[in-house]
Amino acid sequence: MPRKVGAPVRRWDGRPFHILSLDTGGTTGCASAQWEPSSPDERLTSVEQIKFRQWHLSDQPHHAQLWALLHANAFTEIVWESFQFRQHVYQDDEGNPVLGRTKVELVSCEYIGILELFCALNGTKHHTRNASTAKHLITNAKIQQLGLWLPGMPHAMDATRHLLRYMVVVLRIQSPFVDIWLADD
Repeated sequence: MPRKVGAPVRRWDGRPFHILSLDTGGTTGCASAQWEPSSPDERLTSVEQIKFRQWHLSDQPHHAQLWALLHANAFTEIVWESFQFRQHVYQDDEGNPVLGRTKVELVSCEYIGILELFCALNGTKHHTRNASTAKHLITNAKIQQLGLWLPGMPHAMDATRHLLRYMVVVLRIQSPFVDIWLADD
């Protein structure tokens, strides 16, 4: 919903959080961010105060692993990449498309169904966005500037992108992220 001209921009209220972000698929990328102040007057001033975790769920299939993850943690919010039907085309060893052979991966819908069900049953706040929304705002360089880049973990990095976008744009936790990105420009 667009903001009315002249309306004040809502700011983050400073409450503790434990957010899970997922990039669902054959390999589901996961990223989480947790901040719990040690005293009532503590303020979030550095990335180091946030406990970040990034990993892959790759057991095939991993429906039960995802369900267990959701129940084993007290996530305050869950973010995931929305499903978009994209027909993948097989390629040969030189990268040329092989005509007549396509692959459609629908397991993402099943994992999203698990997330939707969990959130509905537990009243957990959730948020979805398409893949390009996060990629345009949170680049690889921005993830690297925060010290969160993990080479060889593409799906976890996509989940991290969605997590950071949610934190900065939706929750409006501007500092310390924007401070770091602007300092390095």
